Amino acid sequence: MKTLLCLLALVISAPSFAAGGDPAKTALKILSRERGDSWLNNVVFVGGEKGTDQPVTWHVVVVDGQGALRSFYVAEGRITNEGPVPAPSVAALSGPFIAQKKFTVDSTIAFSKAETSAKAARIGFDSATYQIRAEQNGTPVYYIELKNAAGLKVADARISGSNAKVLGFQTYGPLPPQVVPPPLRQQTAEAVNRGVRGVGRGLNRAGQWIQRKFSPAPAPLHPYPPIGQ
Repeated sequence: MKTLLCLLALVISAPSFAAGGDPAKTALKILSRERGDSWLNNVVFVGGEKGTDQPVTWHVVVVDGQGALRSFYVAEGRITNEGPVPAPSVAALSGPFIAQKKFTVDSTIAFSKAETSAKAARIGFDSATYQIRAEQNGTPVYYIELKNAAGLKVADARISGSNAKVLGFQTYGPLPPQVVPPPLRQQTAEAVNRGVRGVGRGLNRAGQWIQRKFSPAPAPLHPYPPIGQ
């Protein structure tokens, strides 16, 4: 009994961690630890996909000593891959440096803000895709896409990375349902039925015309009896 109580106490007192992977600022600390603090001054992009609520892997893009963009992928407490950014992606990933002194809001807080906005808008979602970029003055901003289980975007959130203020929240309604045509066999049967009904109505009208044309005229009605009766 005493052993069971000790185990329960350990479970209750255990710290909670974000679902998925590490938060964004932890990924930057890992980069600093493994490559040096100087790299943090040159970060222009931090992103992650399919966060539940945090992504398993963070993509960090920095400007190296030669002025070229370099990617670092951080997961499971370490840098798992790195290399130069491919030329076709350079323009999309370039931007102002993220001022680390202004980067005070971690991705777990940004997610909580986006989730609260989604609940207020009655929007359900399955995962979050993150992009962290800087404004011209270096202030970081979270751009979070909320997606449903099918991978379709249902909302966009913009959260300040310096004070956690919600800068914008945009929802997207579901696509209109597609009208599925009935099977060809059903279409053919419906066309035949419409034709039969049309022929029947035509025959009925023809019969009424023949009856009016050739039937003897009815005797006139006399409202008063003939004289002498």
